[in-house]
Amino acid sequence: DVPFEDVMRKAASGAFAEADGVEGLERVMSVDADRINRNDGNNVDIDYEMTLLAENSVMYNALARQLSQRISLLRTVITEGRR
Repeated sequence: DVPFEDVMRKAASGAFAEADGVEGLERVMSVDADRINRNDGNNVDIDYEMTLLAENSVMYNALARQLSQRISLLRTVITEGRR
């Protein structure tokens, strides 16, 4: 699991040096050892992952809508309300 918000915050602040590369990202990854391993050694829970996907989709759509409205407002201001 990668805490996306934390990684983006660190990347935006320059906390990840280019020399760190993948190693820097691996340090923020976490493994959930509490998950039950299946016989094939895979511990991915599809229901949990689909729940996270739905949550991310809702967040993405809300932020995309806000950004679109903000750009529309800026476009109106630039054109002084004219079409």
